Amino acid sequence: MLKSFSRLLLLFWTCFVIRIVLDSTNPIEDAQFIESRVGFDLSRVAADHEFVAQLQIDNGKGKYLVHIGQVHKIPKASQATIEEVIKVQKDIESLLLELINRPEVNDRVFLEALSLESRKLWESIQNLSLHMDKLDELVRNADALLGKQAKPRIRETRERDFYQGAAVLLALDGKIKVEEAEDLELNLKAADKVRNGFVDPKDPDIHINRERMAILLAMPSINRSEKKIQLLIFGAAHDFTRAVQEYNNENPNNKLGLVRLLPRHLK
Repeated sequence: MLKSFSRLLLLFWTCFVIRIVLDSTNPIEDAQFIESRVGFDLSRVAADHEFVAQLQIDNGKGKYLVHIGQVHKIPKASQATIEEVIKVQKDIESLLLELINRPEVNDRVFLEALSLESRKLWESIQNLSLHMDKLDELVRNADALLGKQAKPRIRETRERDFYQGAAVLLALDGKIKVEEAEDLELNLKAADKVRNGFVDPKDPDIHINRERMAILLAMPSINRSEKKIQLLIFGAAHDFTRAVQEYNNENPNNKLGLVRLLPRHLK
């Protein structure tokens, strides 16, 4: 009897400590605990693709926003930065291809820099890509008929294409569906302030409105879907904890959990 009581007390204190950690927004990386929340070994999947899984907001057995932290292209980037971006985007591609096929995961991916206003442009790019592929095929066939070595002339090499973003490539190839996670005006305002040196780009206050908007844009899809995980690709420097907490405070009957997948080398 005493032994059972001791075990119960230990379990209580373990849960209490976990709750303190989560309530203080310190991320949890315990693989089994994360698996108990999302329904599969997300930590293992993340590690296989050079990411670390961090549970930032616990929502029990409920739904979760999974923020895939990306490193993306920037103006006037150094060669080292370009190489880092390509490496992370390659990891994101392999991660997405595994996650998107899991039964727990919504098949739509919300994407940084894609806005409601740029949807028409995005569709134009998709159509242009199809025409480029057809033109590239004609060039290949012409080379073959002329006895020359067939090689791509129109599209950039895929190595360089990764600098544009893995989700962009996968969407253009029809392998994933992407949705808007941005409001163009908010994005431009934040970028302008950073570019003109008015704020530190790592200052969380400069990006909070963008993070709030991303959640508002994603929630209709999350609510419609029976899947418990919604993927969101956004810069690794972003922390959605505050925005998700605010949403949960305003929607106590429709709360959202938060998991961040951070590139291992940035941890």
